[in-house]
Amino acid sequence: MVVPPMIDEIISQSYSSNSYVITGDRTILIDPGLPGDPTLATYIARSEREIDVIINTHCHYDHIGGNWNTEIYVHEDDADAVETGDMKTAYAHFASSFEGFPIARRLKEGDVIDVGDHALSIVHTPGHTSGSICLLDTATRTLFSGDTWFMNGIGRTDLPSGSFKSMEMSFQKLRGIEADHICPGHGPSFENNVETIFRSFFEVI
Repeated sequence: MVVPPMIDEIISQSYSSNSYVITGDRTILIDPGLPGDPTLATYIARSEREIDVIINTHCHYDHIGGNWNTEIYVHEDDADAVETGDMKTAYAHFASSFEGFPIARRLKEGDVIDVGDHALSIVHTPGHTSGSICLLDTATRTLFSGDTWFMNGIGRTDLPSGSFKSMEMSFQKLRGIEADHICPGHGPSFENNVETIFRSFFEVI
């Protein structure tokens, strides 16, 4: 899938999450992944871009462990976990300890993040965690789906604050999203074929 030119995909080659960089008046990084992820580090070194804001799609360590000292945004329901580094982050799968990061902005449904000539709208999609979000770029019709929606399935719901019922409700919400490009937290990006994908999802459940 070809994503719009102002969006750079950094597709992980490991257990780390994918990262996405959106450029405009400000440069936004969605999910830096695990600490020291070489794919993201190489991208930043080559691009020489200054990241203004990091947005975490949810609180799991494979998405937030690589955060650094810049403005960090996360949904209000996952913000305490990111700040305190508690067990909800599932850090123990990757590290012996985790102290967390300060949060500059606690996001909620309907918030809009201005990037300059376009904007990112927050869609609260609990299920994988209680504070999971997707970000909709209406200008490019791109949905950054975090660990809610992958090419071949949905995010797991058996970790702390996960809920299959909430995931089902989140997918009902996403049925109305006007997006052509889906950029997930893991695996390749893909084109949105709403009726086929959602019909398959709801037939399974």
